[in-house]
Amino acid sequence: MQPIFISSTGSDAGQTLFAWALADLLIGAKKTVGIFKPIGLKSQDGAENPDVELLASRLNIDLPHEILCPLMIDATQGIDPDVAQSYLSRIEKAYAQASEGRDITLILGSRDIFFDTDFSSLPDVKFIDLLNAKVFLIDRFISKSRTFYSVMAIASFLSSKLAGILINRVPDLERSPLEEQISKARSIGVPLFATISEDIVLSKPTIDAIVKALNGTYLCLPEMGKRLVLRSTLSSEALPNQMSIFKRVHNKVVLLGDEVDVVARGEGENTPEAILITSGRIPPDAALSSAKASGIPLIAVSADTIHSMEIINSYPFHLTLDDEFKKDRFAKALLEQVDKTRLLAACGV
Repeated sequence: MQPIFISSTGSDAGQTLFAWALADLLIGAKKTVGIFKPIGLKSQDGAENPDVELLASRLNIDLPHEILCPLMIDATQGIDPDVAQSYLSRIEKAYAQASEGRDITLILGSRDIFFDTDFSSLPDVKFIDLLNAKVFLIDRFISKSRTFYSVMAIASFLSSKLAGILINRVPDLERSPLEEQISKARSIGVPLFATISEDIVLSKPTIDAIVKALNGTYLCLPEMGKRLVLRSTLSSEALPNQMSIFKRVHNKVVLLGDEVDVVARGEGENTPEAILITSGRIPPDAALSSAKASGIPLIAVSADTIHSMEIINSYPFHLTLDDEFKKDRFAKALLEQVDKTRLLAACGV
């Protein structure tokens, strides 16, 4: 049984996407895969470890949450240093149960391998040593100098425990200068250095996710809920001429997509994906008919327009099984950088 620790150097680095893609590769290699997270944070929407729930569902793992994630903490309180050590035996026991019968267990780390303030008394490095795990480090690109310094320092610290480093969300203009430094790192033996371009598709929610966040109700075309939403606006300018009636509907938010290859539909920029009717209003029949004819879902929400926009812009949207296309997109970009055989070998396969 091989533990694989997936850690990062900051928030929104892509840990869950990488774990999901790696799990699928390992399953394809006929390996049984487990999932574990030593410490979880209660999210502001009340969800407990949606990343663990997602991967457990994908891997058909039916174990209690307290085994898959034995320690849940409140982000506002962190971990009391006086009792931190006492948690280690609980975590080690739970890991033994979660990994039983598994060829490989993927362990999800915190947001920062060293300095996560919520977990400062129990950083990832403690669990890496405790479980004798190999480590994949996922870094969210901030700047060339900061990224390179951070990952090289961590590579030096982890030494032989490091299975590979992935630098994610790199702006296209930064790729070439970063690659020059990565080539130097590879030359001195830093393993599996890969860079993934910033991809807005991977970080944006579907219509369904927004409806759930707002406790909304579809008035028509719920089957369109898997469309991706890249931005929202109060303007009617993006709506087609046949939907001009919505210029007279003031309590609304228009949800837009704008990349030609977003879910491979190809309409081009500022494509209207859905319309939220806010403040509990009910649109006139003519507006509902216009939306149906144009293939644009209408959603009723009780929140007012400004509050709806605030929720959309700040809600902690989580990956779900419906986001498999995002995982596939990420995996494709990853395997363009790293040979699958080498990636699996780094996992001991």
